Amino acid sequence: MGHITEDRDDAIARIYLRRGKEESLLRRHPWIFSGALERIECAGDGIAEGEIVDVYTSRGEFIARGHYQIGSIAVRVLAFERVAIDRAWWCGRIGEAYALRRALSLTDNPSTDCYRLVHGEGDSLPGLVVDIYGTTAVVQCHSVGMYRSRSVIADAICECYDGRIEAVYDKSSQTLPFKADLGAVDGYLRGRAAQMPLTVCCTTSTGSTDRRRASSSTSGSTAIWCAAMPAAATCSTRSAIRADFRSTPLPAVRPRCARSTRRSVPCSWPRRT
Repeated sequence: MGHITEDRDDAIARIYLRRGKEESLLRRHPWIFSGALERIECAGDGIAEGEIVDVYTSRGEFIARGHYQIGSIAVRVLAFERVAIDRAWWCGRIGEAYALRRALSLTDNPSTDCYRLVHGEGDSLPGLVVDIYGTTAVVQCHSVGMYRSRSVIADAICECYDGRIEAVYDKSSQTLPFKADLGAVDGYLRGRAAQMPLTVCCTTSTGSTDRRRASSSTSGSTAIWCAAMPAAATCSTRSAIRADFRSTPLPAVRPRCARSTRRSVPCSWPRRT
């Protein structure tokens, strides 16, 4: 899983913690909050968001390496050793996640071919979620660092599955930090599936024409329901389960009191006796 180096890499920025703020890291907590930072040492104009940084205690002892992020969570830890975060490291970490799912009988389950491969901090990959739908992997990046690494992540997924994953789809546009302003657009990173699983859902449009869009954000139950729904039915994602009621005309209800369109004539609403 990458190669460990004991020498200092001057190209990697250094972040020093305040005294005593390393306690959570000693317990392998993957987050470092901005309030724990004492000072930053880096070359050039500063640290770019998503950049790899090294974290040191107030005594100058190396303690972690991770992605730098602007916000309350300043660093998302990737490793607690001074290890190169390269292609081999990504393959090793995703390979561990795959081995765990295989041990849980998720990868070759005859009942379903959909499961979560990477669940962020639970798989020591904070800011990354990967779901498997048959031969397609859907990647969601929740941090800038993961988003900038999405290409090597896609390669690592394909390598770990030894060709069984035919397409990798990036669906990070709605999960990235808003202020990062990355201009992310959902799309395929590797390959292109003939038909994305769980893609049938109802549009949020309120028009009378029934339109359906491809969206991997819909849940499995919603997708199955919409796929089985008659083509003439109309629905919306806000209340899709009640779409069948919309096609039935409601009886006209006469209001108890017609409100005047002129403001000078008040409406006399019935009073409680």
